[in-house]
Amino acid sequence: MHINELRKDSVSGYRPLSITNTERIMVINELLKGTNFGPKTTDYGIKAIIKQGILTTAFPYHDGPCEWTSEGPLNDRQLLVEYWANLKSLWKKQPLNLINKYYGTEFAFYFAWLDFYTEMLLPIAVLGLISFFYGLFTIYPYIPSEELCNSNIILCPPCQNEKLCYYQYLRDSCLFKRLTRLFDNTTTVVLAFITSCWAVIFVQRWRQKEEILKLRWNLLSLETDTTLREEYVQATTLQKRSSITGRLEPYIPTHVKWFSVCITCLACIIIIILSMIPIIAVVLYRMSFRSFIYGIGNLYLRRSASLIVSVVGSIIIVTFIQSFALLYNELAKWLTEMEKPRTQTDFNDLFVYKRFTLSFVNHYVPVIYLAFFKGKFFTYPGQQKKHGFGSIQADLCNPGGCLIDLGIQLFIIMCIKSSLRKVIMQKIQSALKNWLSKKEERLPDDDQFQPEWEKQYNLLATKQTFLTGKYLDSIIQYGFVIFFGASFPIAFLLAYFNNLHEIRLSANRLVWKHQRPIPKRVAGIGAWKTVLYFQTCIGITIQAMVIAFTSQFVPRELYRARVDYNLRGYINSTLSVFATSDYSSVSKPFVIKPFHIMENVTFCYYLGYRYPYFHPQKYEQTREFLLQLSLKFIVVFIFEHLMAIMAGLIAASIPSLPYSVKTQLNIQQQKMKESRIEILNETFTNKVGKLSTAKNKKLILPFPTRILSSLSNLSSTSKKT
Repeated sequence: MHINELRKDSVSGYRPLSITNTERIMVINELLKGTNFGPKTTDYGIKAIIKQGILTTAFPYHDGPCEWTSEGPLNDRQLLVEYWANLKSLWKKQPLNLINKYYGTEFAFYFAWLDFYTEMLLPIAVLGLISFFYGLFTIYPYIPSEELCNSNIILCPPCQNEKLCYYQYLRDSCLFKRLTRLFDNTTTVVLAFITSCWAVIFVQRWRQKEEILKLRWNLLSLETDTTLREEYVQATTLQKRSSITGRLEPYIPTHVKWFSVCITCLACIIIIILSMIPIIAVVLYRMSFRSFIYGIGNLYLRRSASLIVSVVGSIIIVTFIQSFALLYNELAKWLTEMEKPRTQTDFNDLFVYKRFTLSFVNHYVPVIYLAFFKGKFFTYPGQQKKHGFGSIQADLCNPGGCLIDLGIQLFIIMCIKSSLRKVIMQKIQSALKNWLSKKEERLPDDDQFQPEWEKQYNLLATKQTFLTGKYLDSIIQYGFVIFFGASFPIAFLLAYFNNLHEIRLSANRLVWKHQRPIPKRVAGIGAWKTVLYFQTCIGITIQAMVIAFTSQFVPRELYRARVDYNLRGYINSTLSVFATSDYSSVSKPFVIKPFHIMENVTFCYYLGYRYPYFHPQKYEQTREFLLQLSLKFIVVFIFEHLMAIMAGLIAASIPSLPYSVKTQLNIQQQKMKESRIEILNETFTNKVGKLSTAKNKKLILPFPTRILSSLSNLSSTSKKT
């Protein structure tokens, strides 16, 4: 039966005649938070009752079952399941007003933000596809790729460890060089600039969207909650008189707070050091696994070695990221609790900032290493160390560039990481919940006779920080998109389809698998807006640095302008020559005999701009290197300043509220003002009539409309001030 046939039983009118269940839950929760249950001053609140073991848990009751019924009134949960929490509604608009009514504005703002972000991804995803297909269609013929694939140049081993590094042919990097064309082509710079502009437009338009939703849900006048947290009150016995309220309030000394801040900073430093572990581990793996593949002697494996090593290394890094993410979540919560925030708003903001900081390091450090540091520690073959940690110097970019490694890493993160989180972790949570439920003594689990409250008790608890993880995943994804989207054009499309699925999957799990959360009234996405601004500003800088330092844009275009427009000889210009006689006799590299590289190799080539072995300044950096380095900094400078101008213009052109909404608000305020003046006139006239009747004489008084209008204008002006 369709909704229209049941609407008479389900919808009573345009406006509710009584408070909603959501409002009732909020009122009851506030009462329970302040209810005393013992003789001590700290014996109050539902959290303390649960902590002492008096109650097992406390959660709001769902409106009813999820299953669709053909008779009687429909509950909001059924409507959400039918028209929101399923994949058949994938392309439909979300019922944000119904979400707000059932779950509160906190959940409504999250789904509104994710929906808006997904819609904004569509146009930039189309441009990313255009850039990707341009690179695909120009792979053949591309002169630098053809020269590399047909080259007989021998590359020097990147290190002096004969178990890890070998001589190899330049043409072994042919596959990588062709794939690099997909991510590093003429459109990359244009896409980087458009992506930065898109990020600024997205932030400004979301600010506008947020204001409209606040207006729709009557949140413009929402006051900040200054109620002290129960944990804050229970953590101290000290009190001092508030300079604002004049009352005695609990407080924590300043030196205790500063100690907590120092612990937090120390923890962040340790985490940054820990984040280097997967990088070092993967570097050592790459060297060992590549040498293993080369030792097999198969020609096809040898030519695909770089691709295989890069893919497997990216999977290992994702595994590290997922493992550390579980640790960082609990660590962020512990650090926030240790600081003893005064109010719940302070707690939420601090937890968001800490969780984001730890996740920022966890997710972005390995990718930033690939983009900006891989291969930068290498000088020339004769200077490398032979011990294990010296192998990080030998972790070089492929002759085709580092963008292909970066693209593979981003693809693995955005695909495999998402699948691991959505499938494996959810299965683990469900299995753990079922195992715990079976351990408890209860009546036979017969759904036919099991009461509804017991069914809902078996659902997953919706924690207070439930949405924090949801926001964090989207914000981290947004960072990947605006940081490295230009160097991996299909990232926008992957993010778009991932978010489409994420909206419906999260909605389905929230309605079917989770207990009903306690609704909250919040005026926006809170601290995540600050994080969003931070990501956008950092993203513009990283985009500029990727174009200048990671891509081949500067050396390629410089060679095109000075030497040959068609880039003939460009690959050879990026290589320097090294005499094998400059190796020490003890650490001379191993020669791969199965590949028919002669043992009497007299010289080899390596990536870099250095003078040759026969030059008076042999192996010193050339002027070409200094020229390119200067141009790279100039590119970053121009890109950032151009984007600063564009950001200012975009921010000025997108107001916080659309002009039509502002006009409508002004009209409504004018009507309300006229209505108040009319009421005051009637009240004044009635009082004058009664007074004249009582004194039996006629009073001549000025008509008060102009005076009351002036007073009203003055009052409204003072309120705005």
